[in-house]
Amino acid sequence: MAASDWTPKKINAIVPVPERLDLSSLRKTGLKPGEVAMAEAGSIEPDAAIVAQIRAMDFSENAAKRAVCSSLLATSAPWSRC
Repeated sequence: MAASDWTPKKINAIVPVPERLDLSSLRKTGLKPGEVAMAEAGSIEPDAAIVAQIRAMDFSENAAKRAVCSSLLATSAPWSRC
């Protein structure tokens, strides 16, 4: 709820919530017809030259590796993680 000037206001409201919530329809049951399994994501070692450059700036090796991985310089595939 918001006032006419868009500031949030608290209201006293009763929201009906069921005693039990059935989420079984959301449970994983395997591949459905027409689906293809994704390839296993392997661990990728970050580029040693880039890690060395970051290490030269007085960062720890672990911090340098994490920086390379988080900036996606480790690989050309944006979905790959180190």
